Amino acid sequence: MSIIYINGRFLSNPMTGINRFAYELCKASSRLFEFTIIAPNGRILPEYDIRGLNIIEYGRLKSHLWEQISLPLFLSTKKNYILLNFSGLGPLLNKSKITTIHDVSFLHNPDWFSKGYYLFYKILTPLIIKTSRAILTVSEFSKSEILKYYDVTPAKIHVVYNAVTKALENSTSDNQKDKYILTVGSLDPRKNFKTLIRAFSDERLKHLELRIVGGTNRVFGELGYDMQNSPNIKFLGRISDEELRNQYRNAHLFILASLYEGFGIPPLEALGNGCPIALSDIPVFHEIFEDAAVYFNPTDVNDIIGAILKSYNNSMSPSVDTPNKVLKKFSWNRSAKKIQSILNTI
Repeated sequence: MSIIYINGRFLSNPMTGINRFAYELCKASSRLFEFTIIAPNGRILPEYDIRGLNIIEYGRLKSHLWEQISLPLFLSTKKNYILLNFSGLGPLLNKSKITTIHDVSFLHNPDWFSKGYYLFYKILTPLIIKTSRAILTVSEFSKSEILKYYDVTPAKIHVVYNAVTKALENSTSDNQKDKYILTVGSLDPRKNFKTLIRAFSDERLKHLELRIVGGTNRVFGELGYDMQNSPNIKFLGRISDEELRNQYRNAHLFILASLYEGFGIPPLEALGNGCPIALSDIPVFHEIFEDAAVYFNPTDVNDIIGAILKSYNNSMSPSVDTPNKVLKKFSWNRSAKKIQSILNTI
């Protein structure tokens, strides 16, 4: 088996969904096979518990420059290796790599992104696909999207699912739910927060509070949210895993009004904490969550309001066993074994 290196650029970025995927796969994979993470020197964030992981810090550059210059420079003297890229695209110059493409939302709707971000990924993605030995993605939906936009054989693309991190799983839900609705995600246009906020400005939901967990992302430009006239909307920003677990446990409902997703980790976390979920009626959510959710049209304010009121009036009726059935489909250990299997075949 080749020597395994992992692109550790994600350790220098806040733990959003994509970076959590990389981090959790590293932790789970460390129990199955040996590898070394190469990370930017002096830039690992303290929110990552890296105890037990074999890490080499190398290079003073940061972000894309580190990934495209410093990382290939480190690998230039190595032989018989594979580089795993669990987040981002990885180095273009390196051909002995496996790359993860979480989604192709920048092609689905370029207006959701800054022009620089769109052009960067539009130019690099086909080149990265061509120079990678295998492509990972996080759902069958994302695989179908990659196949729609790029000339690549289906056998080259492998679906490796997300799961619930241990710090957020197996919590016992409280008997008494608070009168708030929770949503989690970066404040970017495809998350559709503007429509969700409009729903909570309606008189029918004035008695409920919407709590928004997440941070802004500079690539998406100015979102223009005006919450001054919405006293029932509370923006919590980025919070710890422990705080997030408590938010899930005590919420009356978790809602995600996304227009496009590659997977969607927060609803899975919500289910793991006994919180009902209401989701956009988009293909990937049906793939992941089946009948464990109530679905609504994310562009229809009235439909969103209806889904929320169904929950509040206790008229949502998924099977008791359904959330457990969904949760059992996904585990980081199972996903790490899938990585190990892929490595053994290339």
